[in-house]
Amino acid sequence: NAPLRIKTMHNHVDAQGNAMRSVDGLDFTSPTTEFPLVGSTEQWDLVNVGGGGHQIHLHLIEFQVVSRQTINTAAYLQQWNLLNGFKPVSRPIVVDPTPFLTGAVQPAPPYDTGWKDTVRAPSNQLTRILARWAPQETPSGGVNPGQNQFPIDPTVGPGYLWHCHVLGHEDNDMMRKMPLVNLWAGGRSYAANTVVTHQNINYRVRVAHTSNGGQAPPSRFDLWERVNNNDGTWQPQIIYAIGDRVLHNGQLYESLHVHQALAWQPPPSANWDALPMTADGQLAYFC
Repeated sequence: NAPLRIKTMHNHVDAQGNAMRSVDGLDFTSPTTEFPLVGSTEQWDLVNVGGGGHQIHLHLIEFQVVSRQTINTAAYLQQWNLLNGFKPVSRPIVVDPTPFLTGAVQPAPPYDTGWKDTVRAPSNQLTRILARWAPQETPSGGVNPGQNQFPIDPTVGPGYLWHCHVLGHEDNDMMRKMPLVNLWAGGRSYAANTVVTHQNINYRVRVAHTSNGGQAPPSRFDLWERVNNNDGTWQPQIIYAIGDRVLHNGQLYESLHVHQALAWQPPPSANWDALPMTADGQLAYFC
């Protein structure tokens, strides 16, 4: 009952020659991309395209392992690198792994059944898990999106993390923030920078205010910014940074200015530069 999350595990070398690991090509200080809605159930597809095996650990909850399937890593990475460019990236474009999967789906083996807080994500495989943001003892179907059944309010405080439990990987930089959020509601007093979910999309408060039930976040660009938890396509209401990449109508673009995207100013416009859609073209363009 929540959008699919496709998370890619990478290794690369930084400008100083250090061996780095990353999630979606991001470093730990990059803006947060995972805002689970309390009470919701999410499918996470963990695509390991480099850096050896990973032990993926989600804080707060236990989850269930569904399956694994091999993936053509070279072909997948070629497409991912074409769209996203050099790592670390600023705003990842999601590449659907489905066309690159090979072989049969392998159900979770006996040692992976039951509730887990860590899962092995082998190299060159897609590992699928189901994460429910509720206590382990809650029965199946016993919680709805937006309903908090924890003995605490997990949306208050510094939030949670998810990461690889291999120490050298999480320290360099395969660790990401993962604050839980609530559903947007009218008549609530919202502080600046609060993130909520509305119709399966995340929005961040730009200006502290009391919400009007007749003015949902998509209708007030001045009060809310959309958080890019989608597939990397251009979307109105997102505040883009210089260098952010997006796809729009199948074309790749790079942001030239910091700006909040308006519905009547999609790419191509003065805010965007079209990038070549081939590796050779990009090499010539950037060099």
